[in-house]
Amino acid sequence: LVVQTQVIGTILYNTYRLAERLTLNLKEEVALQTAELNEQNNKLAYAQKALQSANSALKKLSITDGLTQVYNRIYFEQEFRKEWRRCARQNQPISILMIDADHFKQINDNAGHMAGDQCLQAISRKLQQHFKRAGELVARYGGEEFVAMLPNTDQHKTLAVAEGLRSAIERMEFEYNGKIHRVTISIGASTTTPSSNTSPDNLLETADAALYEAKDRGRNTVILIPMLPTQSKNSNKG
Repeated sequence: LVVQTQVIGTILYNTYRLAERLTLNLKEEVALQTAELNEQNNKLAYAQKALQSANSALKKLSITDGLTQVYNRIYFEQEFRKEWRRCARQNQPISILMIDADHFKQINDNAGHMAGDQCLQAISRKLQQHFKRAGELVARYGGEEFVAMLPNTDQHKTLAVAEGLRSAIERMEFEYNGKIHRVTISIGASTTTPSSNTSPDNLLETADAALYEAKDRGRNTVILIPMLPTQSKNSNKG
C-alpha cells in the first residue's frame, strides 16, 4: 500500500509538472500570437492612415491650382452653386468679385514668365489673407484672372471689401531676380439675392461685365454692377 501510494504520488507529481509546463508553453504561445497580432494590427492601422493621407493629398491636388495654391475653377464652380442654393433658401445676398492682374502681359514680356509666376503667387497670397470669413472662397479662374465668392454680403460691404483688396495689392511688392516689382488689379463685382428668376451664371456674367468696364476706365479700379432679376430674364431671352 505504501509503495502504491508512493507510485501514485509520483505519477500525480509528474502529471502536475507536465501540466505546469504545458500551461507555461501555452501562455508563451498565446503571448507570441498576441504580439504578432498586435504588430499586424499596428501595420494595418499605419497603412490605413497612410492611405487616408494619400487620399486627402490627392483630393487637395484635384481642387487646387498648382501654381498659386488657391482653389481651381472646377472646385469654385461646384461650391458656388452649393452656396447659391443655400443663399436662395435663406433669402441672403451673395456677391462675386472677378479680379484681373493689370498689364500682366507686360510683366511676362519685360521680366520673363518666371516673374509672371511670382506675380500671380504674390497676388494669390494676398487674396488668401483677405478672404477668411466663413463661406468666402477664392480661386484662380484662368490665366491672370481670379474669382472670389462672398456669401451673405450686400452691395455696400462688397464694394468696401473689393476696394480694400485693390488698395492692398497696389501697395504690395514682389521680388524677382533681385528686382522689386509692383502690380495692380482691376475688379468687377456684382451682388444679388438668388431667386427663381436668377442663376449663378447670370451673376458671373454681370461681374465679368463689371470687370471689363473697370479695365475700360483705366484699370486699378473697382466697378460694381448689381444684378437684378430683370437682367437675368433679358439675358435668358438673348
